[in-house]
Amino acid sequence: MPSVHSLNVSLGGVPKLPVSQVKVSLNGLEGDSHNDLKHHGGLSRAVCLYSLELIDDLKLEGHNIYPGSTGENITIKGLDWNELESGLKLKIGGVVIILTDPATPCKTISYSFSSDDDDDTTPPKCTRTGGKNIEFLHGFKTKKWITTISMSEKKMVFEEWFVDTLPLKFLSDSLEFEIKSTFNPNKEMIESDEFEFSSNIFIIGLDSLTLLEPIPGHAVKINFLIFDDDDDPSMTASFEILELYAEPVDTGYYVIPENYEKTEMD
Repeated sequence: MPSVHSLNVSLGGVPKLPVSQVKVSLNGLEGDSHNDLKHHGGLSRAVCLYSLELIDDLKLEGHNIYPGSTGENITIKGLDWNELESGLKLKIGGVVIILTDPATPCKTISYSFSSDDDDDTTPPKCTRTGGKNIEFLHGFKTKKWITTISMSEKKMVFEEWFVDTLPLKFLSDSLEFEIKSTFNPNKEMIESDEFEFSSNIFIIGLDSLTLLEPIPGHAVKINFLIFDDDDDPSMTASFEILELYAEPVDTGYYVIPENYEKTEMD
C-alpha cells in the first residue's frame, strides 16, 4: 500500500527539508514557499509529489538526489508512477490532492544529478536559497537561509537564521578587546574566545570555487546536517542564541590597580 515517506518544506528553492507534520491548504504546505512564483506555486501547483522508488533508482545510477532535493513536498513510497495522470485524486491523510500536470524540471535542481564528467576532483557544488522572508526567533528579526554544499560522496546542509546586527554582542566583544588590550603590556597577540560556525566559514574556504558570497550579519540559530548515501543525515549539530541581555555594573565594587604585573600560571 502506498505511504508517505517524507514531508518536505523550505522558505524558497531547494532542497526542501523534512518535517514531521504539516498543514495543507489550497495554497500549499504551511511553511513552504518558492523563489520563482512565475513557474512554481499557485492553485494548480500547490503541492509537488515525487516517488521514493525513482529517487532510489537515480541514486543507484550515481546521482546526488535524495527526498526533497528536487523540490517535492511529499515523497511517496509504493505508488506506481506510470499509473498517474491529470485529474487523478489522491487521499493523503485528511487531504485530497487532485493531480494537474507533471512538473517541468528547472536548473535549480541540477546539483541533484551528476554528469558523466563528475569525479572526485570535481569542485563542490554550492547552492543557497532563502533570505527573503522575515522570521521572528526568540525576539530576533531574522532571515532564514539554506546552504547546500555537495561533494562526490557527501552533502552538507546549513539551515541558518541571520540578523543584520547584534548590538549587545558587539558591545561585549569591544569590552573584551579593551580589557585584554589594557592588561597586555607586552602587546602580544590578543585572542578572542568568540565561537563561530556557519556556512560562511566553508564559503570563504572554497574561495574561487563558488560564486556564493558570505551571508552578512550574525547567525542566531544554525542547524547543520551531513548526508552520506542515506536519506537520513549521518550527523547533525545545532546551536542558537536564546537571549542576549546587559546587566548593570556598580563600578564602586571594582578597583583597578594603577600598577600591575602580568604573571604566567602553570
